[in-house]
Amino acid sequence: SLCCLKRYTSRRRSSEHARKQYMKAVKENKELLEAIQMYKDAICGRDKDIKKYKAMVTKYAQQLKRRVEFGDAKQTLLEQLEQTQYMIDETYKRWETSSLVCGLESSSLDKDASYKPEYLQLNYQMHLVAGR
Repeated sequence: SLCCLKRYTSRRRSSEHARKQYMKAVKENKELLEAIQMYKDAICGRDKDIKKYKAMVTKYAQQLKRRVEFGDAKQTLLEQLEQTQYMIDETYKRWETSSLVCGLESSSLDKDASYKPEYLQLNYQMHLVAGR
């Protein structure tokens, strides 16, 4: 009976030790699962931040592209404006020295008064355009 009691006590200690190890393993597993969930949440948050960042980068890239295109268009328009101004200046110079203007400004304009209103209007328009 003493032998049975020793076996029983030994088995009981062994069983208690196994139960403690099992409870310790369960506790560690719960802590690991909580840590895994925390990392998953952090990764999801980071993924959301990355998506937002990519969207902002794409948006800014498109805005930059549009600004570059507008800059190119502005440069082209300025060049065209310079060409137009040059053409207006040259046309006005020719207008002032043309025989039509010289002839109409002379006394012949007084003789044929029917051209005078058109001439004055055209001359006024040329002054306006050349002045721009």
